[in-house]
This record gives sequence, C-alpha cells and structure tokens, in this order.
Amino acid sequence: MNIKVLSKLDLQNKLFNKQIDKDVCIISIQDPSMFTEFKNENRCDIIYLRFYDIEEKIDKYNTISDNDVDRIIEFILSNINKDFIISCDAGISRSSGVAAAISNYFNGDDSEYFGNNSRYIPNMLCYRKVYEGLLNKKI
Repeated sequence: MNIKVLSKLDLQNKLFNKQIDKDVCIISIQDPSMFTEFKNENRCDIIYLRFYDIEEKIDKYNTISDNDVDRIIEFILSNINKDFIISCDAGISRSSGVAAAISNYFNGDDSEYFGNNSRYIPNMLCYRKVYEGLLNKKI
C-alpha cells in the first residue's frame, strides 16, 4: 500500500491543480475550528476527521476518538487496493501518526516516519489507536 503524507496547503494545491489521480483516497485531519472542505474536481474519495494535535484531552479540545479510528479503518478496508494521501494542517504530526500505523500494519515498516532522518514527528496517540484498531480487526 502506497501512503503519502501532505500538509493541508499542499493537498489543497494538488487538488486544485488536478495533480492527484481520482483513484487516490484521502484522509483529511483538521483542527475542528479550522475546517475546510476541499475543491475536489477529480472526485477522489475523501473522509474528513476533526480533532486537535494533542495526545490527551484538554478541556474542550478533543483527541482522536474511537469513532475516528473506526472511520479510518473502514475507509481503508473499503479502498484496500488504492493509494492513500493522509493530510493534516502541517503534515507533520497527526497525519504521520496515522500513516505510520497504517504502513506498519499493511507494509510491515514505519521507519519512514521515525528517527533522526525523518521530517515527521508522529502523534503517538494517533499511531497507537490506529495500529491497535487494525490489530483488533484482525485483517
């Protein structure tokens, strides 16, 4: 499974310039207070998730939920033979946490997202919850 991580701005630009194939599926993670629905002329399959880039709930600020995890897994399973773009506001933390979990589960490798040479800083709550959700599904 091919997985790419992009920032929200990079994704918007690629969609606007029609640089994303219609067979690519998109998981868009955004801050709840800054939601944007993308112009999607290529008719890519997109799911939108809204949670903050935090690893524990703080007052009214929510983390990735069990429902978010279920939506991610169902979206992946219904598009299992397609490539994925996972996007969050900066393309560094939430999206890389989700991408690393998916890559580890389906490809057996998440090293692209960790270590000194990586440009990512994965949100570990996203990583753990998505990876555990995949393990529990026993795909």
